[in-house]
Amino acid sequence: MLSLRNLARAAPRVARLSAASPLLARQTFVKVAPVTLRAASAFSTARVLRAESVDSELSAKLASEIEFEEEVSKEEQMPASIRDFIDQGNFEVIDIEGKEEVRLVRNFGSEKITVSFSVTELPYQDEELAEEDQAFDDAEPAEVQQQNARAEEELEGEEDEFNSTPTHLTVVVEKPSKGPGAISIECTAQEGAVIIDNVHFYADAAQAFASSPEASHARVDAYPGPSFATLDEDLQVLLEQFLEERGVGEALGAFVPDYVDYKEQKEYQRWLKNVKNFIDL
Repeated sequence: MLSLRNLARAAPRVARLSAASPLLARQTFVKVAPVTLRAASAFSTARVLRAESVDSELSAKLASEIEFEEEVSKEEQMPASIRDFIDQGNFEVIDIEGKEEVRLVRNFGSEKITVSFSVTELPYQDEELAEEDQAFDDAEPAEVQQQNARAEEELEGEEDEFNSTPTHLTVVVEKPSKGPGAISIECTAQEGAVIIDNVHFYADAAQAFASSPEASHARVDAYPGPSFATLDEDLQVLLEQFLEERGVGEALGAFVPDYVDYKEQKEYQRWLKNVKNFIDL
């Protein structure tokens, strides 16, 4: 019975009237059909006009954003960390317009060193942990909450002196003339320092870059190596010195986060212009 009622509700009103009275159905059809056609035509026109209005407003807003960002870019100067790092000339900066990844490449003896990082990576924050922290803070006495708030303000003031946003980067060391393998070192650049997270070894250097589906698959199957924090302390220090000797040190640690902001701004302006040009077609 329920399915029959559903079918009855879904059936056209004219069809149901026709089942009850053929004469009434014919009269209703003749009178309603022209009105329905006129209403559809008016609705279609309204939709077109509304779409044109939205396109015009959107284009104007994009133009306003572009003008604002260009003015900001004129006033802002390139950070000294970027200028100094480029002037040193140790690394070649490979930055392709429209691409999110930036690469720094240099030769060191028989080695080829590639440092790569992305402008789209953002610090990860576990939402559940954040909610638990907030719930814990709310449960504390008001006096303790006030003390914590003052401590956080002082800490924020100190962090303003540094670039506290962590940026993930990968350092790949190859020896093309001596063998096919490569060492890939996962690092974090923050506050002018490069912190090693993990060290991987790949029998094929292509796996370090995952430049093909086959290399990506082989990389997943490769043993990832131990956590860097679990290594012998002397071994940790020597690996850090290994990177510093190849130019992956404080200067690069200051350069990477600043260059991420610099490139992200350029890519954002390019994105605004591309979207506006498409809307204006």
